[in-house]
Amino acid sequence: MYERDVPNVTGNVAHPVPTETGANGAYCKAGFRSDSLDDKKGQRTGIPGKYTENTFYMTKYIGNTVMFRPELRFDHSWDARGYNAGKSRNQLFFGMDVIYKF
Repeated sequence: MYERDVPNVTGNVAHPVPTETGANGAYCKAGFRSDSLDDKKGQRTGIPGKYTENTFYMTKYIGNTVMFRPELRFDHSWDARGYNAGKSRNQLFFGMDVIYKF
């Protein structure tokens, strides 16, 4: 795993990245994630083929107890119609979770 622009909460660097209010040392800005899967035999998806997914996500803290994490994801099946019961090559998903720390 690689992380860029991670804050140093101990302050022992020349130009530390500022932390987000109430984030206890976490600095979370909007991001992008991309994955690929080659399911040659269809063991994981049920339909053999190559799949990719691209996700935009962000994390927003409200104080130090509530965290919102929305994401927008686009999936594509390259070799066969892998979504909607074999009717579509693409799938678009929006999801969000809310975490309450206590």
